[in-house]
Amino acid sequence: MAAPVYPKAVPEGRPAGGAPRWTLRSRMAALLIGVAMLPLALAAVIELNRTEAQLRDATADLLQARAAELVRDLDSFHRGHQRSVQRLAQFPPTLALCAAGPAELAARRTEIAGLLAAFPASDPAIGAVAVIDAHGVVLAATRPSINGTDLSFRPHVREALAGRSVISEVYVSLAQPDGIPNIAYAVPVAGPPGGSNCVALLAVRAAALWDRVAASNHLAGQGSFAVMFDRDGVRIAHSYTQDIVFHPAGALEPATIERMVAERRFGPRTRELLADVRPFPQQFERARAAAPDTAMFEGFAPVNEARNYGVARRLETVPWTAFYMVPQAVLDARIAQARRAQWMLATPILAGALLAGLWFASRLARPIRDLTDATRRLAAGDAQARVVGGRNDELGELGESFNAMAQRIETQAAALQHSHDELEQRVADRTAQLERTTAELHEQVLERERLDALRLRLAAIVDGTDDAIVGKTLDGIVTSWNTGAERLFGYRADEMVGQPIQRLMPPDRLDEERQIIARILRGESVEHFETVRRHASGRPIEVSVTISPIRDAQGRIVGASKIARDIGERNAVQRRLQAQLERLSLLDQITRAIGERQDLQSIYQVVVRSLEERMPLDFSCLCNYDAPTQTLTVVRVGVHSAALAMEIALQENASFQIDANGLARCVRGQLVYEPDLAAVDAPFPRRLARGGLHAMVVAPLQAESGVFGVLVAARASRESFSSVECEFLRQLTAHVALAAQQARLHAELRLAYEELQQTQQASLQQERLRALGQMASGVAHDINNALSPASLYTQSLLEREPGLSPRARLQLENIQRAIDDVAATVGRMNEFSRRREAQAVLQPMSLNAVAQQAAEMTRARWSDMALQRGVVIRLQVDAAPVLPDVMGIESEIREALVNLVFNAVDAMPQGGDLTLRTRLAADGARPVRLEVVDTGIGMDDETRRRCLEPFFTTKGERGSGLGLAMVYGTAKRHDAEVQIDSTPGQGSRFVLSFPLPAAARAAVAVKLRVRPPVLPRRLLVIDDDPLVLRTLSDLLQIDGHAVTPAHGGQAGIEAFAAAAPPFDLVITDLGMPHVDGRRVAAVIKARSPRTPVVLLTGWGQRLSEAGELPENVDAVLPKPPLLDDLRDTLARLGAPLDPLPHAPEGAT
Repeated sequence: MAAPVYPKAVPEGRPAGGAPRWTLRSRMAALLIGVAMLPLALAAVIELNRTEAQLRDATADLLQARAAELVRDLDSFHRGHQRSVQRLAQFPPTLALCAAGPAELAARRTEIAGLLAAFPASDPAIGAVAVIDAHGVVLAATRPSINGTDLSFRPHVREALAGRSVISEVYVSLAQPDGIPNIAYAVPVAGPPGGSNCVALLAVRAAALWDRVAASNHLAGQGSFAVMFDRDGVRIAHSYTQDIVFHPAGALEPATIERMVAERRFGPRTRELLADVRPFPQQFERARAAAPDTAMFEGFAPVNEARNYGVARRLETVPWTAFYMVPQAVLDARIAQARRAQWMLATPILAGALLAGLWFASRLARPIRDLTDATRRLAAGDAQARVVGGRNDELGELGESFNAMAQRIETQAAALQHSHDELEQRVADRTAQLERTTAELHEQVLERERLDALRLRLAAIVDGTDDAIVGKTLDGIVTSWNTGAERLFGYRADEMVGQPIQRLMPPDRLDEERQIIARILRGESVEHFETVRRHASGRPIEVSVTISPIRDAQGRIVGASKIARDIGERNAVQRRLQAQLERLSLLDQITRAIGERQDLQSIYQVVVRSLEERMPLDFSCLCNYDAPTQTLTVVRVGVHSAALAMEIALQENASFQIDANGLARCVRGQLVYEPDLAAVDAPFPRRLARGGLHAMVVAPLQAESGVFGVLVAARASRESFSSVECEFLRQLTAHVALAAQQARLHAELRLAYEELQQTQQASLQQERLRALGQMASGVAHDINNALSPASLYTQSLLEREPGLSPRARLQLENIQRAIDDVAATVGRMNEFSRRREAQAVLQPMSLNAVAQQAAEMTRARWSDMALQRGVVIRLQVDAAPVLPDVMGIESEIREALVNLVFNAVDAMPQGGDLTLRTRLAADGARPVRLEVVDTGIGMDDETRRRCLEPFFTTKGERGSGLGLAMVYGTAKRHDAEVQIDSTPGQGSRFVLSFPLPAAARAAVAVKLRVRPPVLPRRLLVIDDDPLVLRTLSDLLQIDGHAVTPAHGGQAGIEAFAAAAPPFDLVITDLGMPHVDGRRVAAVIKARSPRTPVVLLTGWGQRLSEAGELPENVDAVLPKPPLLDDLRDTLARLGAPLDPLPHAPEGAT
């Protein structure tokens, strides 16, 4: 029989067409690996992303907390200094300094010096304390060198002068050579209604604020830092470097730079610093925004040249923005560490899933591979090729069919060798089966060993973590319990596995388990749920729990996995921090409340009430300590402690002796804490124990001179005061002691101030008038200079021009009279604050005539102008039929009466009656009376008391405040009294009371003055005013004198030295720049003692006030001089030194 022909075998893994293909085993392995590993890998990636998000959220929360803590600290810093400067503005010495005139400024400055020095002594951060006047000029300061300095260019000074309390930006002080940065706290000092007349200012070194910012460094992790920006985006503080301070984080507008340069914000380097931008756009935008974005942001910081995360917070007291930053590398390191931990857990699980998939794929692909091999061998001519049987599935049936076919082929091919071949085939089949069985057993052993190793690694990871990892069924039965759970809850695994999870829950938390299981059944996870569980010892444990559902192979939820972490220490720290913040807030509230009070009783009341309600306390009281008698007296008991105080005899005003234990130590300055009063054998603790109190703290109220009081705080529970509370009470008593001392000082200062007011009240008005007169004297000089040419030319025309028409002469006489009135007014301004000199000429005058003249002179005001406004004012002159004359200057009395009429008209905006009355009283030292009575709006007591003060007015911008003050000055110069009666809504009455003239003064002797002839002289005239110089020269030349003018003092000295022959007389002005009249007179007298010197000045009365003529001066004439007075002086000073043959060369 011919041999069968078989097709050529095709290599494994390649189809007939030659293209590569995947084997069935590869496809099965890929399918199993995909089904097993992809969900695990996806879960690992999701967990990594969730962990990273949690770390970022935790970092943001930490940065928010640090920024908020820094902002609270800086706001507290600002508020403390604001309260200090507000107290300074309320002190009587400050108010007195602001109201002081130039004459009393030095005394007020000395008086306030001690008060100003107390601020830097009590707070080293305060660099300077100052009081600034309404023009921005320093009135008084702790450093006398800056007194008089103009600070009006500072924005905070201008804002405070406008009536606002101000906290300045950080600026560099120009008053110190080193340019120390400061922060100014300025408040307006109460002044006239509707405004302020000066400012109180504290300059605090910015280094104190920088120290607080520096204290926040590294609080949010290694490399974390804080930075502070002002409203313009300029850095003003940094927690660990000053190199970047005063540099903006972005380009500023040119107008902003020019404004800061004009303000000299950072000293001479302001423009240089502002132009050197250290860019950080994210910080720059948030600092300049109206409200900064508080979410965490990311940006590149120039200070550490790295990317950083940060948050922004705006301060409440000032528009500054605080940023707290942490380098991105710190967060990245934390995320990398979390990733490594996750991958360490996920890698073994994925490797196990991979091996399991390969094993199952091998199991499924092996029978198919055997069939393929058998088919290939059969096709190659191996008639004995068979498929290994033993499987009961479809692959087993396929193998059996193949074997049957092979058997038939073999029977047909070699029938004769059937028996032999069958025997060999059976042996071969048996051997192959045994080998396959052995190989399968070996692979199973290896796989089991790998799974056991994987389980051990997973168990080591679970047991090595500090967190508790617990598995439970849906009924709450514990199925797994790791080492972390043993450490956290105190139960061993054998004690908890198989037990209900409710064993760990306090009774009041049992409902939580039902709620958790309900969410697990819905397929939800519970993340970071904070609750309380119970330790094996019974103590509660604060934990954060994350619970996830456990599913079986079909995806059904069969249990839950719980990870619990101990957060007790973290919560304890947070509670302690919160308690500390609450204590600080309470301390700040009490300090602010007592700082606003000035009496001890209200201060003590605030303290005990706040302690009772906020700490809280079961009993509190404050006692005064009397050292000589060693006794304590209760001065204030808390409202809630009153009943208990009566029970234990500690009511207000009760006194008791100090004992030898706690109270004795307390009055020596120590804070004493008795945790158990029952164990203390002393009278005072036993008294408190009788009232049910078992713990006590006694804190001293201590000033520089020693302890002056004691604060008693007690509770019913033993050992109920913590160390933090004791420290809080110690700090509180320090504040209370300071407030009490300030209240006592305020009371003493107020008493001293009232006494000083009483003693100075009589002279205060005269001092103010004197200050006004001194101020007016400077104005008088300039006015007299301007009047001199007009007066001299007018006198010369009236005297030397007989051909003038009557109309022209009348006009010139009116001009001269007007000039004389202006000169008299200037003279009265100059003499405003002085009593009249004895040599002043007073003449008899009729007050009836003066009253009639004043009525006519003011008719336009009280009649015509009033009628234009639709108002009728009726003026009546009620003259006494018999009234003696008084001695005085009629023009001054008339002017005073005109001022009183004008004031009366202003006081009757709706019209009314105005009466000018003269009368003779029956008795009194000053019986001749001149009264001005109106029916106007009247004055209240405060206005009536101050109406005679210079510059005091109720008319706003219409009034100067000088009218009634000049009336008062005129009355005093005439030895008259001013009486004011007024009732609001009914009108006012002003009474001037004059004395009767003495008999010797009743008749006025008219002295006839005979002027000797004036010979021509050689005259040197010196003045710095060209017009006055030319006028005097012209008029003196008209009289026949040879005049040499000199413009200024130095020119006059040079002209005198060069004159040949010498001058007969020198006329010089007093007030000249560089070389004044006194210097000219001294030089001339030194060169020629016989040459007379005449001094012209607008201050003639002030010079004569000293009694004698100035040194080196032979005569003093006022400006504008009268020609007759000038001629009399020339005649009186003698004959010329040599006859005057002709006018000297150069005379004009």
